[in-house]
Amino acid sequence: MSVLLADIGGTHARFAILKSGRLSDIYRYRCSDLKSAYMAIRSFLLMQTVKPKYAVIAMAGVVMNGQGKWTNLPWSLSEKRLKEEFGFYSVMLVNDLIPQGVGIACLKASDIVALNKAKPQKKSLKVLMSLGTGLGACIIGPDAVYPTEYGQTMLSDGSVLEKSLSAYGLKSVYEKHAGKALSASTIERHLRQGQEHAVKAYEHFYGLLAQTAQNMALSVQPMGGLYLAGGMLSIQDLKKSDFAAKFINHPTMHTLLKNVPVYLIVNKDLAFIGLSKLAKKSCWT
Repeated sequence: MSVLLADIGGTHARFAILKSGRLSDIYRYRCSDLKSAYMAIRSFLLMQTVKPKYAVIAMAGVVMNGQGKWTNLPWSLSEKRLKEEFGFYSVMLVNDLIPQGVGIACLKASDIVALNKAKPQKKSLKVLMSLGTGLGACIIGPDAVYPTEYGQTMLSDGSVLEKSLSAYGLKSVYEKHAGKALSASTIERHLRQGQEHAVKAYEHFYGLLAQTAQNMALSVQPMGGLYLAGGMLSIQDLKKSDFAAKFINHPTMHTLLKNVPVYLIVNKDLAFIGLSKLAKKSCWT
């Protein structure tokens, strides 16, 4: 029995096959090269000798009643159409933070880096904040993962939070300082070279990240841990920005915040760890 696993974000669509409990290599497309999520799935399946009859698909958007729409792409998916078009017996379509949240329980010690000395409390809530093309967050309870649309909350200037705290946000901040647009990877290279505009953009970005993480921690009190994930985050930049100190800097809640464990997830395949677990829980492997 084989299962299609997919993690389709705002920039990349990644696919793998889970067969007999073993995960294949992960294949990646750029979403900008595709017209739809259906096209991405079709392209991947055409390369496979095994035709999976089950699918677990995570997407960067809201999923309701078996249908989902991307937040940062004009794409949509439905479980019904996926079954009709690809011959799947069953399809699980979920918000992309659900498999990431599920995957946290399966991480090894080498997959995470502690950003403070707080110890997690058993059976307490956890929170995951994932930064990429947009900002996603979920609350992780003892028995379930609850996705949120925290990235769509509003800032005091009337803008949407993820438009500042994401890869897009970093580019936007840099453009305001430098007067020209660059890719996130180019801005990162300028940062390593000590370029003034890049340094200011990163200071703003990580300052907002600390404030946002603090707000989330005060809202949920995740004494089981607050986890940060995303390819644009690095332990080097988190330490350089003094993230840990800014996170607990509060006039009245310093003690509470000091006792919230904070981690950076360095395993880049968290989504597929969680997707595999969801497939196994459904007895599809």
